[in-house]
Amino acid sequence: VQPAGYDVWMGAADTSWTNASNWSAGVPSSSTPVFIPFATTNAGLGESHPGLAASAAVGTLRMENAARLELHNQALQLYGNLEHSGTGATVWPAQSGGSGYVEMMTAGTNIAASVPYPLHIGDTGMACAGATPVTVSGLDSATTIEVDCPVAVTGGGTNWFTSRGDVNVQHHGTLTMSGSSNWLYVEGNLNITSDQS
Repeated sequence: VQPAGYDVWMGAADTSWTNASNWSAGVPSSSTPVFIPFATTNAGLGESHPGLAASAAVGTLRMENAARLELHNQALQLYGNLEHSGTGATVWPAQSGGSGYVEMMTAGTNIAASVPYPLHIGDTGMACAGATPVTVSGLDSATTIEVDCPVAVTGGGTNWFTSRGDVNVQHHGTLTMSGSSNWLYVEGNLNITSDQS
């Protein structure tokens, strides 16, 4: 079911992110909430998944369980929430055409998602030392997480911050566990080099 108020990926023409014909309300911007469904099938195209040819920005990004987003070595910047209906880092199929990363750009954003891409929380150029933390209520990443700005794992219930690769807390990054039932799980290395830690 397509959520109301979202620009929905339709994939009517091709797999290009910047083709307005592929979206229900035109090419999204940094203030646009976006919904990407599991699969969009069009006559003659087969399954049509969005792919980036250049870096892009959206507001909230909602991914349906097992939806695909192909980054092709580009960055997707998020200025809203990252929402995913599945659990576990394997629910998004691996992207083709290279890697790239997803970058959280707004302090106070709530992340509840499984991400198969490198995830940057903030970026190295943001003036976020002492800023309101990005709040995490369940994050499962299949690869490296870079924490460049403050992050807090929220209290209440069992909430997690999981990386199948490394976690790098760097630049102005901090990582706060705010409840006794919160946990951090890192399969790779936990590297803390932040000037705030």
